[in-house]
Amino acid sequence: MKLGSARQETGAGLGLFDTPARDYRPIEQIGQGDTGEVWRGEGPGGFPVALKYVARSGHSQTLDVARAVRHPHILVVLGAWVEDDHLVLTTELADGSLWDCYTAARERGLTGIDRDELIDAFSEVVKAVDYLNYRRHNHGDRTGLGILHRGLKPQNLMVIGGGVKVGDLGSACWMDAAVTPLAGQVEAPAYAAPEFFLGAMSIASDQYTLALTYCELRGGRLPFEGDPTALMTGHLMHEPDLSMISKPERAAVARALSKRPDDRWPSCQAFIDAIRSDIAAAAQPPRSASALGVVQTSQAFDMDDDDLRPDGVSESEFELPSVGWPEEPVATRRGRRMASALKMASLATVCGLLVVGRSAILSQASQGSDPKTDSAPASRRLSPRPDFV
Repeated sequence: MKLGSARQETGAGLGLFDTPARDYRPIEQIGQGDTGEVWRGEGPGGFPVALKYVARSGHSQTLDVARAVRHPHILVVLGAWVEDDHLVLTTELADGSLWDCYTAARERGLTGIDRDELIDAFSEVVKAVDYLNYRRHNHGDRTGLGILHRGLKPQNLMVIGGGVKVGDLGSACWMDAAVTPLAGQVEAPAYAAPEFFLGAMSIASDQYTLALTYCELRGGRLPFEGDPTALMTGHLMHEPDLSMISKPERAAVARALSKRPDDRWPSCQAFIDAIRSDIAAAAQPPRSASALGVVQTSQAFDMDDDDLRPDGVSESEFELPSVGWPEEPVATRRGRRMASALKMASLATVCGLLVVGRSAILSQASQGSDPKTDSAPASRRLSPRPDFV
């Protein structure tokens, strides 16, 4: 039997046909995953490719998923064939992974990847994950299916051409409901959603794993650590330790790490948008003081003294300053009193002159007029000015 015929028969159960493996040459191993090895290689015409060798059994669903998806942020599977007892998947060759970016950041003395850079990278990742999760896919006579990746971690987020793509669909599976029984075992407890330990999968499980990955790439560790038993207990029962990321990031990440899938964000895009929004809100300058320059008190912000006390300062050491007008100098107070007295004296003088003038006018009017001889009409007689009445 010819080698090509043997390969065709062994691959028939996977829907594969004879593929000239001799046209693909492995050059060096570049990765070791949970399900197999990854090699850098060359394809027909000398084009660079990645060759992934995985155990042949149990990967028919992987191939079905790879054939079904098309997205700019998912690593393209170029072909597949059976070689001996291995399934060989050939994909486009990436420049590295986000794990490599994290390692480079640590070598520069940083805790992890820069926050803004990581958010930009995740903005591309979430598009791919939401595309997979959304129930839009078809498989045979089944329609409206979602796809759960189940293998999201830093090593599977590939950097290529300045962008980021989701790779390694080796654990991906179809989802015909929001929650389904777990397919297989929990392969990576450190990145597993709580429902995995309860024998279930949710369409929101990938979001949970993505939030764990975000924490590790940002702060150098995961929210839950320890042996497999400690990891399972942490995922199921404990609150995540998010001290490795900044405060503005924590609320959005905490919701993505909710124990119940229904309590997480409606999509991975909503998750990353919430992080952006919270960071932008935290960067806004505080409200300006009033036009009078009076410092606003804690009551104006509906806060108590504990909210304003800096971290590490005890209550006895912290006292809010009283707010009030500054004390006026003595010389200024004396000058102000003297000016007020002069104003009152001037006002009294004016009022006296007005009274004297009114009396003089009334006296003159009474002397120059005789009721018996004055024949002037009443309308022409002198009358007091209305403002003197």
